[in-house]
Amino acid sequence: MIEQLQELCKVHDLTFRHADNFFIETSLDHSNKLRKLLNAINENENVTDHEAESLLYGRTKKKSKNYMMLRVALRDRLLNYVYLIKPNKVYGSTFMVDYFQAQKGLFLCRALVSMGFYRSGIDVALKTLKLSEKLELWDIVSSIAGLLSDFYSARNDEKKFRYFDEKAFEAIKCLTYERKTKHILQLWHLKFFKIGRASKEDLDLLKKDIKQVERFCKEQPSTGLTHFLFRLKLIYFEGKIDYHSAIKVCNEAITFLQKSAHANFPGRIGIYLWSKMFCYLNLRDFRSATEFAEKGRKYFVPGTLNWFSVMEYYFVLSVQTNNYKTAYKLIVSATSGVGFKSLPMARQQKWMVLQAYMELIISTDIWKDRPDNTSKNKFKINRFINEVDFFKNDKTGLVVSILILHIMFKLHYGQYVEIIDKRDALSRYIRRYLYTNEHQRSRLFLTMLKRVIESDFSYARVVDGTSRLLKSLQSKKISYAANYGGNEIVDYEILWNWLLGQLKAKPFVA
Repeated sequence: MIEQLQELCKVHDLTFRHADNFFIETSLDHSNKLRKLLNAINENENVTDHEAESLLYGRTKKKSKNYMMLRVALRDRLLNYVYLIKPNKVYGSTFMVDYFQAQKGLFLCRALVSMGFYRSGIDVALKTLKLSEKLELWDIVSSIAGLLSDFYSARNDEKKFRYFDEKAFEAIKCLTYERKTKHILQLWHLKFFKIGRASKEDLDLLKKDIKQVERFCKEQPSTGLTHFLFRLKLIYFEGKIDYHSAIKVCNEAITFLQKSAHANFPGRIGIYLWSKMFCYLNLRDFRSATEFAEKGRKYFVPGTLNWFSVMEYYFVLSVQTNNYKTAYKLIVSATSGVGFKSLPMARQQKWMVLQAYMELIISTDIWKDRPDNTSKNKFKINRFINEVDFFKNDKTGLVVSILILHIMFKLHYGQYVEIIDKRDALSRYIRRYLYTNEHQRSRLFLTMLKRVIESDFSYARVVDGTSRLLKSLQSKKISYAANYGGNEIVDYEILWNWLLGQLKAKPFVA
């Protein structure tokens, strides 16, 4: 141990002899522009480049190059602080504390060995290797095992060379299998995100991929591989619309993870809790859905991509259970947070659709006991239609939601003439895209809207001409597609009751 301390004292000595030009600079002069830019960002997390540049250089375009260089300088200086982080102060997860220590250990052992401080470097390497194997961080295991293999080979220690060399190859094999499995998982996520539903051919191919991953797990078992296998099975059963089997997969996954070193891996258990919420939402078991939604909330950091994804379903659940206050808070939290602008356009526009439904619920008084502080401004439906163009090719998903929103708002504003032109479009849309079992309710509801137009918005004629369709609608179960949270965000029956009241209160005059 004394030899290691002698090595590290040399590092300590460098602190005093070369502090000005050798060690990381983390301080910022209070008078310089770096500090002023930092203060501007801290005081307003939504500050724009234009605002910050004007604050520092005045309203002139001549300084734009200086401003860009200043941003780079501040970024590089701030990155230095990451090396100084105490992980137990930052992370609530023991897994993430150990993960950070393993990453730091990888850097330390390589840095020390490269400086010739072998005793300290090898000691850190051995401790980090043990921690990384426990956490199954195969990239770090392969890197450190390779370093140790090289170290002992150079010292003609064949036994230790072979031992660590074998560890390096085993880790690379685990890493390869996990990467292949994650690749398969991501491909299926992307596929279902685009098509919105699974065909028999899709499910057959997915079943083959599951068998392949099961072989991987048998040959090279690891927590990560098993986790990805559970997630593939979830996609399969959700694609089959077999929510009871999906719930069983979630229970198995949670039990497995709780017994592993990944029990505190951020979000992993949360994924299965939220999947259970999604399944119970489809089963219309709102009590259970709400229970697992609340349990799962603590696993996701607000403003992250995963948080936005699961909150889409929580919004739908809140609306379906008439918990409009929670839904409203979710919309405000999601769309006003700094993370919203960083979302992919598809995610942003999904939230814009959810926000539009919240506006509909408020402006039409579907939310009857809404607080006074909830705005009731006139929603600009035409501008909204122009803005949400990402899903124009998603004919059976959010396009249905957008089309319904358009008609509902036009009815609300009494703009009946602007709806008449939608009759032929509705007929074509229903005929081309909604004649499958999972779209029965949407097909029926859009057909009822078409009857409204054909009945010249007459309350009596609409009631008489849609009675059979309404009974059929009420006999069908709601389905929420996993890729977008369902096109039936507000129950069609609720919208229909409001629509009838609107036609009765505001008769159409040609």
